[in-house]
Amino acid sequence: MILDSYIDNYIGEWNDESGKRLSIKKVDETTALVSFFAASDGQPIQRPWCKGEPTVDMIAKYNPQEGKGLEVDLWGKRRGFTLHLTFEAQYELEHNKQDALVPGLSRYTEDDFLDQYYCLFAPLKHYTRTS
Repeated sequence: MILDSYIDNYIGEWNDESGKRLSIKKVDETTALVSFFAASDGQPIQRPWCKGEPTVDMIAKYNPQEGKGLEVDLWGKRRGFTLHLTFEAQYELEHNKQDALVPGLSRYTEDDFLDQYYCLFAPLKHYTRTS
């Protein structure tokens, strides 16, 4: 597959082994919209730290100067959680060596009240493309 931009690797529907789902849509060469859906009911998570906003169409940025990851703001720029997604072609830890998105989660130190919400995203497992 020939891609126009590295961000194109991220575009599509992705599931982890527990059933959590990511839907990623390209906006431009450095921006995408990411929606996160819970495994339990397939619905977006309501973010209590963000006035109950659902995890739908969250802004994600790709900055090739800072690495090849996609960073999803789960609250706002320089606030709260950030979901870090790294594209891995033919991921070694995936039993079928499929392309995968490997997640990481960080938060800003001053937002320590968010510790109680890590469980909404756990466990962090890699995602494989479904479409």
